[in-house]
Amino acid sequence: MKKVVVIVAVVLAIVVLSPFVTGRMTESALQDAIKLQENPWVAIEIADYDRGWFSSEATVRYRFSDSYQQMLNTALGEAANTAGDGAEVAFDGALLTPLTIDHGLVFLSNGLGFGLNRMSGNLDVSQFDVLSDFQTLAGVDSLMTFSSTTGLTGASSFDIASPQIAIDEDGTQFSFQGFSADGTAQLTTGQVDMEGTMPGLSIVSTGGDEPMNLTIGETRMTADVQQHSTYVTVGDVSFVMSEIAVEGDDAKIVFTDLAVEQSTTLSEAGLLDIDVVYKLAGLTGPDVSVDDMLVNLEMDNIRPEALEAYMDYNQKMTDQIMQAAANPDEASVDSEAVMAEMASMVHQVLQGSPELRITPMSAVIDGEQVAANMDLRFDASVLPALDQFNFMDLAMWKQMLSLDADVALPVAMAEQMMRSSARSQMQAAVAQSGQEMTEEQIDQMVDAQLPMMLGMLEQQGMMIKSESGYASTAKFADGQLTVNGNLIPLPF
Repeated sequence: MKKVVVIVAVVLAIVVLSPFVTGRMTESALQDAIKLQENPWVAIEIADYDRGWFSSEATVRYRFSDSYQQMLNTALGEAANTAGDGAEVAFDGALLTPLTIDHGLVFLSNGLGFGLNRMSGNLDVSQFDVLSDFQTLAGVDSLMTFSSTTGLTGASSFDIASPQIAIDEDGTQFSFQGFSADGTAQLTTGQVDMEGTMPGLSIVSTGGDEPMNLTIGETRMTADVQQHSTYVTVGDVSFVMSEIAVEGDDAKIVFTDLAVEQSTTLSEAGLLDIDVVYKLAGLTGPDVSVDDMLVNLEMDNIRPEALEAYMDYNQKMTDQIMQAAANPDEASVDSEAVMAEMASMVHQVLQGSPELRITPMSAVIDGEQVAANMDLRFDASVLPALDQFNFMDLAMWKQMLSLDADVALPVAMAEQMMRSSARSQMQAAVAQSGQEMTEEQIDQMVDAQLPMMLGMLEQQGMMIKSESGYASTAKFADGQLTVNGNLIPLPF
C-alpha cells in the first residue's frame, strides 16, 4: 500500500510540477527559434508572453523592414496601374501569430497527450490592411492555422493549413483550393523536414480592356534542411508545379511540369556546394514550343561568410535605392564606400576558389535539340590580399579565371540568332549615319549578307557546321582564349 501511495505521489508531482518547468523551457526555445530567424527583411519579436502554470498565451509579431515595404508598395502600385484600376496600395503593418501553448509533460486539455509542449495558433492580419481586406473579401476566419507538438526529445511535429477561397468581385473570379503542409522541426537547431501541397489556383479576369485567365495546377514543396546561419541552409529542397497557363485575348502560354530541385552540402573544409536543377517538361506558346528542358547548375566552394556578405551588401544597396527613390533631393551615396564594400564582398567570394558549372543546359526547341555546357573556375592561389585587391584589374582576372564551354545549335536557330544580331548592328549603324531606311530595307540587307557572315565565321574557325547544325567550343586558361582550338587575340 505504501508503494502505491509513493507511486501516486510521484505521478502527481510530475503532473503538477512538470508544466512549470516545461513552460519555462518552451518560452526559452521560442526565443531561440526567433533569434535563429533574424534577417534584415522581416523583424520578428515576441510581442506578448503570458506564462501560466499549465498553459501560456503568446503573440509573435512580424513586420517588414521599411525598405522592403517600400519595394513591395512600388511593385504592387505598378501592378495596380497596369491592371488599370489606379488603386492605391499600402503594403504596411504587422502580421501577428497568437499562440496557445499547453505545457507538458502530460496534456489534459484538448485531448490527453504527452510531450514538452503543444501549440496552436493562426495568422492574425488585423494590423495588415492589404491582407485584412483580402480576408474580409474571402469570408474566412483565418488565412492560415497551424499546430505543433514537441515531444520529450525536443523534436516537434507540425501541420499548417490554409482554407479554400473563392471570390467573385468586379469581373474577377479568384479560386484558391487551399494549402496544407506537415513535417517535423527541431527549433533550437533549425532542422526542418516538411512536405506541402497546394491543389491549385485560378484567376479569371473578364473586366477591363485586357481579359486574362491564369491557372496554376497542383504544386508540391518538400524541404529537408538545417539552418546554418541567417542566409544559409544546408539540405534538400524541391518545388514542383504541374502546370501554369496564362491566356489572353490573342495568345495562350502553357508551362507543364516545372520543377526546381536544390541540394546544398557543407564540406569538411567549411565550404558550400550548391546544386540546382531546373526542369520543364514542356512549354507551348505563340510560335514557340519547348520540350524536355534541363538546366543543371552547380556552384562549388562557396564560403558561407561570402554568401552572408553578399546578402548584407544586397540589402544595403536596396535600402539606399529605396531611400533615394523616396527622397531624391536628400539622397547621397558615398561611392568610395560602396566600391570598398563591394571589393570586400567579391574578395570573400574568391577566397574559396569557387567554381560554377552548367552541365548541361539542354532543350528541344521547336523540334530541334539545343545543348550547352560551361565550367567557370577561379584560382584563389593568385588572389592578392584585400588591401591590394582591385576587382577592375584585368591582369589579375586573366591569371585567376579559367573557362571551358561548348554549345550546339540547330542551323535555323543559329541563323536566327545571327540575323537578330546583324539586324541590331545595322539599325544602330543607320541611326548613327543619319540615313533613312525602312525596316523592310534593313531586313533585305541583313538577309543578303547573312550567308557571307556565316561563311566567314566558319572560315575563321569560330563555328563548325555539320548536318545537325553548328557547334563551338571555347577555352580560357593562362590568360589565353581559344575557340575551336584557334587562338583569339584579346584587347587587354
